[in-house]
Amino acid sequence: MLIFSDGLIKVTKNGEIKLHGVMTSCKAEVHQFFEELGLRNVTVRFRDGRFVFGKNVDSSTQQRIRNYLSNLRALRKLR
Repeated sequence: MLIFSDGLIKVTKNGEIKLHGVMTSCKAEVHQFFEELGLRNVTVRFRDGRFVFGKNVDSSTQQRIRNYLSNLRALRKLR
């Protein structure tokens, strides 16, 4: 569900990856990247041109995700 966000990536406790909003246009790439990271119970929102992370994502992982997502074509168009 998107409230005040342009895109959402949610990884459930079981490892299922759900994409909403602008993130769906690059579904395959994002899905593969998050599978390789092996994260669980994580939420990343794309809001007002920046990424907002859930509390359970450490700063180095946040930077890695931010770097990857910033280089996706679908998101570069929105900035």
